[in-house]
Amino acid sequence: MASNFSTTPSITIAFVGPYSWYPGLSFDGSLVSGGWDQLDKTQYKDFYSSNFANYFFWYDFGASLAVSDLNNNWNNILPGVTINIKRFNNYDPRQVSEEMSHNSADSGGFATKTVQAIYEDHPDVIAIFGDYLVNTAMYTAAVSTHYKIPYINPAAWSYPLLDRNKYGYAIQMDTMFGMGQGLFLLLKEWNVKRVAIMYPAHVNSWASVTQEIIRVFQTEGISILAVIDMDIGETKSGIEYIAQSLKRVDARYIIAMSDFAQVGHVYYSLAMLNASVGNDYVWLGMNVPVLNSNATVDNDPEYYKMGRGFVAINGYNNPNDFMADHNARVLEMANNITVPLGVVVDDAGAWYDNLYPSYDCIMLLAYAFNNLVQGIDNGLHLLQTRKLSPLMNSTLFMNTGYRGSDGDPLLISEQGDLRSTYNFYSLIGNSPATDAINFGGTDMSLTKFSYLETPPLFFDGTSTPPHDGSKTLTELLNSVSSPFGEILITLIVIGWLSCTALGIISLLYRNVKIIKKGSTVFTLIQLLGSILIFVGELSYLGRVTVSACTLRVWMFILGLTLSTSSFVLKNMRVYLIFNAKKNLPKYIVKDGIYLTAVICLASLATAVLAAWTMISIPTVTLIQVSSDKFTYACAMKNKNSWPEHLLWVFMSVLVSAQGLLGFATLNVGAAYNQSSSLYTLAFLIALCGLLLFGPNEDALFHSILSQTQAICVWVLAIIQVTVEFAPKFINLWNERKVHLNTGSNLQSPSQTLSRATAPQKIYVQPIAKLERFTGTLTVKNKKSIFWNKWIKATLVLYQLHQSIHLTFLPLSKENAFAIKLESNLFHCSLGELENEVVLVCRNSRQSVKIVFDTVEGPKLFIGLCTE
Repeated sequence: MASNFSTTPSITIAFVGPYSWYPGLSFDGSLVSGGWDQLDKTQYKDFYSSNFANYFFWYDFGASLAVSDLNNNWNNILPGVTINIKRFNNYDPRQVSEEMSHNSADSGGFATKTVQAIYEDHPDVIAIFGDYLVNTAMYTAAVSTHYKIPYINPAAWSYPLLDRNKYGYAIQMDTMFGMGQGLFLLLKEWNVKRVAIMYPAHVNSWASVTQEIIRVFQTEGISILAVIDMDIGETKSGIEYIAQSLKRVDARYIIAMSDFAQVGHVYYSLAMLNASVGNDYVWLGMNVPVLNSNATVDNDPEYYKMGRGFVAINGYNNPNDFMADHNARVLEMANNITVPLGVVVDDAGAWYDNLYPSYDCIMLLAYAFNNLVQGIDNGLHLLQTRKLSPLMNSTLFMNTGYRGSDGDPLLISEQGDLRSTYNFYSLIGNSPATDAINFGGTDMSLTKFSYLETPPLFFDGTSTPPHDGSKTLTELLNSVSSPFGEILITLIVIGWLSCTALGIISLLYRNVKIIKKGSTVFTLIQLLGSILIFVGELSYLGRVTVSACTLRVWMFILGLTLSTSSFVLKNMRVYLIFNAKKNLPKYIVKDGIYLTAVICLASLATAVLAAWTMISIPTVTLIQVSSDKFTYACAMKNKNSWPEHLLWVFMSVLVSAQGLLGFATLNVGAAYNQSSSLYTLAFLIALCGLLLFGPNEDALFHSILSQTQAICVWVLAIIQVTVEFAPKFINLWNERKVHLNTGSNLQSPSQTLSRATAPQKIYVQPIAKLERFTGTLTVKNKKSIFWNKWIKATLVLYQLHQSIHLTFLPLSKENAFAIKLESNLFHCSLGELENEVVLVCRNSRQSVKIVFDTVEGPKLFIGLCTE
């Protein structure tokens, strides 16, 4: 071993910290060049002072004791090697205040430069100890990891430093990893399933550990009732808000993760309001509530009694005899130095100001270095010159064999923090306010919780944990067997049967003029749209799922698009025909262009719905309806997305077009006029949309239960069917009764479907005989099987018990046709006769005049018969 050491072996450890806080020191850059040994130690004798300069003084003091021990060849660690100390200020002196009472000040830029200077200008430094400030520690750890210099701190308690990818050379003498699991084991022992959590959101360390706790609780099934930012408690109104928030969710178990002072301020402020502190409540946290020195002035002189039952969680190893003897020896060393100066260091003060952990930090470094150089030729020289730096990440320190104040043996976890059990304490409520009972803890593997001999103490003075406030919650859902479910199933079946029956009747009686004039193909599309809406109604039954939420929106939008667009486009054709100033092109009066438009609109709706599904992302959220009832409701992960807005615009344009077309077709002949249906349906759709979706937080979903939504959607679908088809089938029924009374028959329902439509009335007047035939016409189109041309159409006219059959035949000339009356053939043309618009059909011997009810009648008739 001796061959590994040079003639004057030494290594240097850098102590970094806020040395600019201390008066009388001199500096060479960031290096403390003098004045530390002459510092008046008596000004830091108050171990429980809120002045943070006191804390760091004892950090330095404890670490210096360890260096002294090692240089005296304690335990033969690094024998013959002198350990030197260099102190470096890493706190911007421009930010120094008299009170030095804020540990959240960001001096990271200054700290970064300090570590960089250590690496570049002080090559003898092989390790770094120190840092009190949490924020500063992150900068020190990041830069030291970059330069592969081990960095250890006794109590920065920086949860982000557990990230080995960013801070692989950082070691902490605090236990942090697994705190969520430790808390869960305790709450599981107490059968607690409901908690509220608060922490200062702006502090990275507290935010990180709180997120880990939340993650564990969610995995283990503990309900998190509220997550509150403790920073809002700085004001009176903020405290009142916290009180109201905890009361609203009936939180009985409250986890407060912050420093002593902030926990104390929030806790005792709520206690003074008699809010969420008392017999029914249990508070838990890493730090117990402690008020500043004037607490007895601002509060009740015995305020600390209100802290009884506060449960503290702390990661450390329970002391054994060896650890007790070890601490006694370190304490004796300390008092040998301080007692002559009038300062007595006691065991509680040594723990409170982290004197013991600071001592352990230096010892852990020394033991790891001692283990590393053994067996390596010229190992100490390689250590002194940083040649062994690649081997000195946190894994080197996991199990060095050192036995100290923080563990026997002292172990470091894979995450770089102290490996220990989690222990739990109940505050007694005596003076001092930190007196507590250690009542139990976890094992080191975090698999179980065990009580110690002394039971826990709660606010009411008993050892029985209060009930967590949970009740037997009942889920409200629309089951098929519930009264609402039975009603909805009945309505859905009625809707399906109605649409199916109307579709069958429309097909069977497609050649009856009352049915035919509605264009059967568009009628069927309207019915298909209503059927889709009724299918979507099924998603309102049973437990709400993401699939159900998605289905109800898809079916509603697609169904409404099909039914509305087909209704609008069918009436658009009628509007164009009746308002034409000249003969329209064939494609304007044919079904094809309008069917294409319906398909395009449905495809557009499908594309937007697909984008909405992928971007808005339908999800399900739990809503507590009352203290003992809850339900699941549809929601969206990404609200107010562009597909959602586009759906609103798309449906608004479609419904607006329907309403405007209703007013535009007011002048259409009565036989084809559906203007009232158009604007009535547009109004109803808009009204339902506003009632169902407008006021809700989630624009496309009803917020609670959705029974109202289900009924409204059904009513909207059935009204569409009723408004469109009721007049037709009432007229069809009445006409059937007329024909039954006159002995005539409607055309057989088995006839082939025709797109040709005719006027409501027609008069046939042969010139030779002025008898007038009046009746309902039916047209039977026969089309060629080789091309889409009509061959002939038969027109049947009734007069009492007589009938005339007119057969229409196409001519080679466009839009020209002839009629065949019995055996006589007539050529027809459009004209005016005696101020009437007529079709005049002539042959060599006689002529027939066909008179229509309206001026538009002949145009419409010619257009439909020449398709």
